[in-house]
Amino acid sequence: MEDARSSRCRRRRRRRRGEEEEKLILQIPAVDQGVSPASSENRGECVVQEQGDQSTGQCRIIWLIDRLTNCHFC
Repeated sequence: MEDARSSRCRRRRRRRRGEEEEKLILQIPAVDQGVSPASSENRGECVVQEQGDQSTGQCRIIWLIDRLTNCHFC
């Protein structure tokens, strides 16, 4: 199932590039762990970073707020 979600994400990620995307990226709040979406190679894609609670085994997903790329997967 993760593969299906991942491929769905990838299919939609490259629609509109340019000023609109830049504005969306700049509006993303700073992340504690120092991820910088503006300089990331993964612009317009989901950025998944392993930073879960080791006790619960849950991971936190960081995703770029791009209306064409609403990705939620771990």
